[in-house]
Amino acid sequence: MKFLDAVIPGDRMKLRPTFDEFVATLGKHTRRNLRACTRKAEAAGIQFVPCLSEAEYRAGVEHLNAETDFPADVLRLARDERLLLLHGGGKRLGLRGPDGQLVAVLCGFRLGDRFHLLTQLNDAHFERLSLSLVLRGYAVAHLIGTGHREIQFMGGSSLSLGRYCQPEIYRSIFIDKTGGLAAAAKQLCSSIASLVARMEKPIPETLAMLCSGHLDECALCERTALRPAAMLSRDAQTATDLVRNG
Repeated sequence: MKFLDAVIPGDRMKLRPTFDEFVATLGKHTRRNLRACTRKAEAAGIQFVPCLSEAEYRAGVEHLNAETDFPADVLRLARDERLLLLHGGGKRLGLRGPDGQLVAVLCGFRLGDRFHLLTQLNDAHFERLSLSLVLRGYAVAHLIGTGHREIQFMGGSSLSLGRYCQPEIYRSIFIDKTGGLAAAAKQLCSSIASLVARMEKPIPETLAMLCSGHLDECALCERTALRPAAMLSRDAQTATDLVRNG
């Protein structure tokens, strides 16, 4: 049995009755970045699409998975579709470039007055425009206008907005039998995963799932909410070092 504990960024963000009131709750740098990036995106001919058809969204995902720095795996996309179907089809939103091609998409579903954001994909070629922040800004304005009062980031909040969610105490527990064929198979998979990691290649999601708690602690952290917690901790330490060093 393995326990992984940490204080992690929260994944629920309160909205306000109007978008202007919501923006006012953000820090000055986030407000500035949101407005500046949105203006740049609009100047580049990028438009917000508040309602994508299922076919448009799937075509966008197929295209963007090849153009993003953080592609979504098949299992995650299948989970999204099951949840969207379970909750009446959900919502699919995006950003469309001047050539008509989708450059960012996200999906989620409504439960009460809370929107559960499942997955977002962005075209890495538009990194300078911060499409993740731009789309989430448009999405928040749209959600507020349709009566939503909270967002649940089911895939993890972005670093720009995560700081405005309440931090949470987090624990991952991995329980595995110590003997038998299953344990031997998991240990073998773990050895293969370690070899893949030493080759500086990403561990396939299916292989990581087969390993369960037999993965080393660093690899386990990468598969849990401890990953964004570690990223925030590193960012905070970097900021502190910069201040100390003038």
